[in-house]
Formats: sequence, structure tokens, C-alpha cells
Amino acid sequence: RPPGYSPAPQRIAQELFGRHGPASGVSETALPRLGACTSPWAGEGVSTGIACGRLAQPVGDVVDLLQLTQSLCKVKGSKLAERFDVIQDAHALLDSVHVSLVVGDNGEARLAEVTERWQAASKEVADKEQVVNEQLGALNALTKEVISSWEDAQLELEAAEALHAQAAKELETNRLQLINFSKNDQQELRSLLKLHCPPQGADSAELVRTSVLALFELCCLSLRVSARPTREEIRTAMSDQLFNTKLAAVDTEALGSDHIERMEELVQAIDRSEFLESRPLSMIAAVVLPVYMVASTLGKLPQLKAKCERLTEQKAARGKEVDEMQDEAAKLEEELDIVRNKAAEVQHELEQEQEWVTRAGERRERAMNFVANAAGEKKRWEAELEVLGEQLSCLVGDCILSAASAMYLGSYSQEHRKQLIAHWRDILSFASIKHSWDWDLCSYWVPATERHRWHAEHGLPHDEHL
Repeated sequence: RPPGYSPAPQRIAQELFGRHGPASGVSETALPRLGACTSPWAGEGVSTGIACGRLAQPVGDVVDLLQLTQSLCKVKGSKLAERFDVIQDAHALLDSVHVSLVVGDNGEARLAEVTERWQAASKEVADKEQVVNEQLGALNALTKEVISSWEDAQLELEAAEALHAQAAKELETNRLQLINFSKNDQQELRSLLKLHCPPQGADSAELVRTSVLALFELCCLSLRVSARPTREEIRTAMSDQLFNTKLAAVDTEALGSDHIERMEELVQAIDRSEFLESRPLSMIAAVVLPVYMVASTLGKLPQLKAKCERLTEQKAARGKEVDEMQDEAAKLEEELDIVRNKAAEVQHELEQEQEWVTRAGERRERAMNFVANAAGEKKRWEAELEVLGEQLSCLVGDCILSAASAMYLGSYSQEHRKQLIAHWRDILSFASIKHSWDWDLCSYWVPATERHRWHAEHGLPHDEHL
């Protein structure tokens, strides 16, 4: 804070309250001193001490005076200090602009330095990315070899077991339905057999491959008639009176790999929608297709289990290696993020420097105009700072005069008020309390424009105390 804003407490001489005012008398000519009471019931304040009248409480008046002074110091001091800080900051800003114009800036040198740092940071990012990519490639290869292959094998085994269980359940359910083959079903089956697989004769044409014929061949494969059933074998197997019973009792574990491979080819060529309108074909398909599914999955399960066991042992043996490589890759990625963030900061700084250099000429021209236009303001600010500093140094004394005027001058004439203020100035000077030589109550607290408005709007008298 400027000097005088919070002055050290001043010692008041004990004989201060024993001094006489500039005049003494009764009523209008009696001049109360600091601490003298002027209340109507306490006399007219003619005592030469701090007591005045038998009912007066001079000590309380002094306390009130000091409390009011303290409040006024806070109000006035905060306003003066705030104004002082604002002008001082503006003055410092103007000085800094002037110094920057005189010294100049090294924008080009800063731009070259930042460009060099950005290039180094970009190269560091590229190098780190290459290292991270290599590490991630090695990690992916190892993970695929150890973890992914094990997971795929587990999923494949689980899917095969689920498919085998579902197909076996479906087969057991449909076996019972196939046993209940009716005569009508057998008759319809013979008609379909004659249509799609007629007996071989001299004028018989070559068999047309249909879904129905493929279903008949699947039945022969399920019954293990042959790995490649002929026309006659198909007709013989399908015409058997016990065909449905044999097919319902088929043993899926007895099917060989050659039968299963041929069944897979036929299943892929079958359109199941052709069986929907024929009851016997639907019943046969409901057994033959699950037979294929059970047999095919049953042959794959041992191999899948062996594969899973082998990959499980491999995963247990190389799991630590995978974990270490994962930790190393995570650490490298964190380092890469740090390097990228650093490069981004440098790039942002580079963009700012480029913009600074681009606009340097325009800024310099504006700054020169600002300094030239503010030259007069600078002088005014310096003068105002000097005035504010003086007001802050006189803050305590001026606020004592303001508090005393507010408490004691209300009932006196203008001339009498001048004498009292002059008397109080002498007391403050005697007590070494600095105060303004041109202090005036109204001008100290109310701006001139506001006083003029009050005079115009309210018709107040044109005196120094409104």
C-alpha cells in the first residue's frame, strides 16, 4: 500500500485537551474542542477540559469519534487505494509497452529455437512409435500363438460339445417318432422312391440329383450299406419293410470316416424345404441329419480335446513371457503418450510463435500509436498518483476532521464552523497527525458534479457544508 494508508498510531499529548479554542463564551461563540459534548442537555461546551456539563460523557464521545473515524478510513481508504492501484497498473503497462518498443522483441530467434525443438520432438515421436509398433507386433504374434490359439481351441471344443449334445438329444427324440412309421407313410415313401430313384432298365435315364435322392443316399450311408451307394442299393435299402426300425436303431459310433465324409457332401447339397410337405421325408430327415451331426462331432472331439490340452500346457509354460511383454508394451505406450503430448505442446508453441512473428509489425505499429497517444495520459496519471499518495498519507487526519465535522458542526453557523475546523487543524498538527492543508468536507466526500446535481435538484444553499 502507498505510504500513509495505514500509519502507525500517533501519541496525543496529554495537554492537548487542556488547550483553549480560538474564542470562548456562551452559546454561538463557544468553541468545543475534540471530545467536547455539544448536546443541548449537556451545556454549550464551554469547559476547557474534555468534560462539558454535568450530564456529559466525554469519554464516550471520544470513543464514538474514533469509531466513526475508523469507519471513514476504511471507506475512503479502500476507494483511494483501489484508484491508486488501477492508475499504477496502467502506468506500469504503459512503461512496459514503451520498453518493449525500445528494446524490441526477438520473435525470429524464438521462432527458430521453437522450430528446432519441434523437429526434435517430432523425430522422437517417430522413433518411439517405431519401437512401440515393433513391440506390439511381437506381442500380437506371441499372443496369437499362445493365448488366441488356446482361446480359439477352447471355443471350438465347447461348440463341438454343445453341437454334439444338442444333436444327440434331437436324435433320441426323433428315433421314437420314426418307429411309428405308418402304412401310409411307407406307401408314400415307395412312391417317392419310384419317382426319384426308378429301377434300372434298358430305357432308364440317368438319375437326377435331387434333395430327396440325396436323403435316400444318406439313409444308406447311415445304415452302412456302402460308402458310395448305387441305385439298386438305395432301392433295396429304402424298400425294406424294417427300414424305419433299422434307421431308428442306427449306431452313430460305427460310422467310418469315409461314410462321414460322403454324408458331409450330401448334407451341403440338401435343401430341407423340399421335405416340409412330405411327412415320411420329414421324419427321415429328422433322424438322418442328427445322425450325421452326432457322428461328425464325435469324430472331432478327441482331436479337439488333445489340441486344447496341448495349447493349455503351452499357455502355462509361456504365460509369464506374455505377461512380461504386455507390461513392456503398456510401458512403451505410456512413454509414447508422454512424448506425443510434449510434441503437441511444442507444436502449439510453434504455432503461437509463427502467429506472433506474422503480426509483429502490426502490433508494433499499434503499440507506437498507443504510446504516442498516451503520453499526455502518462503525465496526468503521474500527477494523479502523486495526489492519491498524498491523500492516502493524510487519510487518518482527514477522516478525523470528517468525523468531527459530522458529529459537532451541525448546529453552528458557517463562520463558526471555519473557526472550529481551523482549531482542530491546530490540534492535529500539534499531535503530528498529517492532514490535507486544503481539506474540505464536501469536496473530500462528494464529487463536484454530484454536488452540482444536488444543488440543482434539491435547491441546497451554496456553502461549503451544503
